[in-house]
Amino acid sequence: MSGTVNIARSIFDHAVFADEPKTEREAWIWLIMKASWKARAYRVGNAVVHTERGQLAASVRYLASEWQWTPAKVQRYLKRLEKMDMLRSQADTGVTVLTICNYDEYQSPAQASDTAAIQQRYSADTRQKKEEIREEGKKDADASSAHRVAKPSRFQEFWDAYPHRGGKKKRADAEARYAKAVKAGIPEQSIIDGALNARNDPSVNRGYARDPTTWLNQEGWTDEFPSQPNLTIINGGPHDRASSYDRQASNANSSARQIAFAARAGRAPSADCF
Repeated sequence: MSGTVNIARSIFDHAVFADEPKTEREAWIWLIMKASWKARAYRVGNAVVHTERGQLAASVRYLASEWQWTPAKVQRYLKRLEKMDMLRSQADTGVTVLTICNYDEYQSPAQASDTAAIQQRYSADTRQKKEEIREEGKKDADASSAHRVAKPSRFQEFWDAYPHRGGKKKRADAEARYAKAVKAGIPEQSIIDGALNARNDPSVNRGYARDPTTWLNQEGWTDEFPSQPNLTIINGGPHDRASSYDRQASNANSSARQIAFAARAGRAPSADCF
């Protein structure tokens, strides 16, 4: 097996894990952790057992109790491990000694050179990861710049076209709101056309134009107003007849004034006055 990790031997006694029957995988890990990591002698019952590195002394009954298995299941499992060359067993003074094959692959301490190599590889991986993160950040920044909306360039046209009331005030506020509208996708031409159309607003004609910032906040470019009709006087119509009567009355009044003036002057009125 390759790619090992360090696991504390106390894992099987940790309070967070329930006391329950072990799986076959857990039983194998248990054997590795219980094996001696160096040669030693210890007492098992009435016998003193000497074990080498990678060995443990355990009876079938003891393993059945620890794993919460039946003795028969323990025996079948140990035989299967032996067939796979993962374990060897031998009886010594009435106690079964189990030997973990290739024990050093699981519990071999890292040598100084190995540690240096691991540290070197870790540092290289860390640098590579940092470079990847930095590159991703750069790509995100470039993508953000590509989608950034260009700064509005026609605000002055809007400012000149809008029917201001009481002078042009609060330009900075209006410019900020104008830029916000353009950033939201409103074409500048639509805003400018709306400002020109606002001159048809009846309120504007009465001198009550909205503040430009208020107009922009209320999306004034969407307002609609009817255009002013062009009046045409038709000859012969009632307006024309009324004008004719007015001219005749004016001429009659003028003649009367001339006659009165001539009488006061003591002479006959001139025919040219009629």
